[in-house]
Amino acid sequence: MRLLVADIKRYLELSQGIKNPKILKIIVTCLNYRMLPNVFFRVSQLLYKFKYLKIFSYFFYAVNVFLYRIEIPPRIKIGGGLFMPHPQNIVCGAASIGELCTIYQGVTLGAKHLDFEFKKNLRPVIMDSVTIGSNSVIIGATVIGAKSKIAPNSLVMKNVDDEALVIGNHT
Repeated sequence: MRLLVADIKRYLELSQGIKNPKILKIIVTCLNYRMLPNVFFRVSQLLYKFKYLKIFSYFFYAVNVFLYRIEIPPRIKIGGGLFMPHPQNIVCGAASIGELCTIYQGVTLGAKHLDFEFKKNLRPVIMDSVTIGSNSVIIGATVIGAKSKIAPNSLVMKNVDDEALVIGNHT
């Protein structure tokens, strides 16, 4: 639940400038339509860790898919502070995502070819504090460096250095 609290605190800081929210504000924020996908994902991720609860994790995964068209499997490691300002149509098949990342609508992260086994060595790794613009696609075994920004409608298939700005195709 530490990661969910980090997500909520980042949301409140970005949206309302609140740095140290009270517990009631945290609970109310969980019901916000921009935070519910994070709540569903974090619960799914928590249940996935337990052998006999793993099947229930897919229920929360499915809720995200049906309500928001967000596909984030519970096995992906995502650091705290994930922010999705417009949570719609996101496919997140990365190996891992660092802390304080922002993912806009329509983003696709995943393998270059069909990979039903979810081999992490075929998928992108997103480092800390990365911003991925709307409708961007990051595929293959690429590493997106810390504090990088991927502009909207970009295609990324090669590694990106720390603090870089990618505009257009990076193949």
